[in-house]
Amino acid sequence: MRTLRHFIVLAVCCLAVGVRPVAAADVAVWVYDLPQWTENQWQARSAALPPGTRHVYASVEEGPRFLLDEEFRATHIQRLAGSLREHARIAVHAMLLQDTRWLDDPAGARDRVTRLLQLNRYRPEQAFAGVHVDIEAHGIEAWECGGIPERRNLILKLQSLLTQLSQVMASQEKAAKGRPLLSAALPWWIGPLSADIPDRLYAFKDAGQSTVKSEADLLDATDVDRVDIGSSFGWFIELEGSGEKALAGASVFGKVAYFTTYTPAEATGVCSADSSGNSRLYALDYLTAAAAYNYNPYNDPAPGPGVDDDDAVKDRTDRSTDIGSGIASGIVTSVGPDGFSALIGSGGAIVKPEVKQSGSSIPLYWREVH
Repeated sequence: MRTLRHFIVLAVCCLAVGVRPVAAADVAVWVYDLPQWTENQWQARSAALPPGTRHVYASVEEGPRFLLDEEFRATHIQRLAGSLREHARIAVHAMLLQDTRWLDDPAGARDRVTRLLQLNRYRPEQAFAGVHVDIEAHGIEAWECGGIPERRNLILKLQSLLTQLSQVMASQEKAAKGRPLLSAALPWWIGPLSADIPDRLYAFKDAGQSTVKSEADLLDATDVDRVDIGSSFGWFIELEGSGEKALAGASVFGKVAYFTTYTPAEATGVCSADSSGNSRLYALDYLTAAAAYNYNPYNDPAPGPGVDDDDAVKDRTDRSTDIGSGIASGIVTSVGPDGFSALIGSGGAIVKPEVKQSGSSIPLYWREVH
């Protein structure tokens, strides 16, 4: 039974400064074969795109080849971009730098973007709406086998490159008709890469809002025992472990939000024989971020006459508990004859956390007819 008109959406994510989400009604599509579209195909191909498509990220590279360096190909691609913009209201962004080698060749990357901007000025009516960078730093060996310092170094390289490209585009703005957008494909989990970049657990309230909300619209519950979200749009808490990160989805069950996190051993990479590290389970009231269980018995009154379970103290230190070594799965809940239960896989073992026995369940039955 739904007891609230509004719902909470839980997420673990990274908020990047200067990144603006596309409007909810817009759909963005990655298209790798647009240079192969013919003049007679673009209408049919664009009609086959998902409904609501307003942005197309079109590859303008074939391996190391930059197709816009070839006059015939450049003319053809920009003509398609102009047709899509004029007749289908679809903005075409040039997708380029699709190789990690550009992390070590920022000068070459700047030159490639500069040449694209020159084409935009030459053919303003067929100009690209933006430049989309697709460098997947997380796919190379230094990332896969590296620890926190190696991964952080790669992200700093990518950050530096994007900053340089932004400066190139800003310097060309006055000479161009409008400024193309600069965007980049980044994994949602890219935030928790080092101890210097804190990961956070978020609870967002979906109140039917029609405007974009940011972290400023949420309450910081990190250093308090509970919050009253009231007219705000949710809450967040900052994880305190060095390099602690959430690697599994969150779940809400019995009005409790459950998260699992993993804190790696210092300087341990996934290719290392050392797989040590610890996992924790967080259980918080999904509306207030208050501790759902008494996970920290050390802040409770000393046992004695007149002291019972109702005297247990539940503050922010009771929000999480250690569930063993290894990387934990998300929590899996179930309803059986004996009530509600939950399971978590961690370090090759099965953990059975406490689950509130609240609410009710209604069994459903069906019969297959052949």
